Amino acid sequence: MVWDSADAYEETDFIEIGTKEFSFTVLNINPQRDLLALTMNINGLSFGTLESPTYIPSFIGNLRELLQDPFYKNYNLTSDNFAENLCINNELIKHYNLTLEETFDDFSKRGVRNQESIFFLFKLHENPFFTYPNLIENIIYAEYVTINSVELALNGLSEYIEKLS
Repeated sequence: MVWDSADAYEETDFIEIGTKEFSFTVLNINPQRDLLALTMNINGLSFGTLESPTYIPSFIGNLRELLQDPFYKNYNLTSDNFAENLCINNELIKHYNLTLEETFDDFSKRGVRNQESIFFLFKLHENPFFTYPNLIENIIYAEYVTINSVELALNGLSEYIEKLS
């Protein structure tokens, strides 16, 4: 059995913000406005780590750019063709890079949107710093969700942060 740091916590120590399609899991133990341990969950897959805090202003800023910046817009992509257009020969294309802060550095990440969906591609690097028991190294995880689901989760995360002292 692989030990997961989440095993050290009670279920009540976590808060889920968002929908089943797209959410954040936040470790709700001594949370700080600018530093939160969280994962980003896309269609049941969790990316990021609860083992180290994420710098929240930059994390939220990068996701807001994905939602609003013309750089991340490609109306030619669909749910049927996005993976083959953003990943060639098991390598992610150079465009649409996501930063998401250093707690996501074990992954190469891409994000792009069309009129109604956001397309995410994550690739876990070999020998990652953190442990991801449900993910496999060098596999491309290609998922898409509605723009509304990301906006809902991001607004919920922002509301949670505003309530912190």
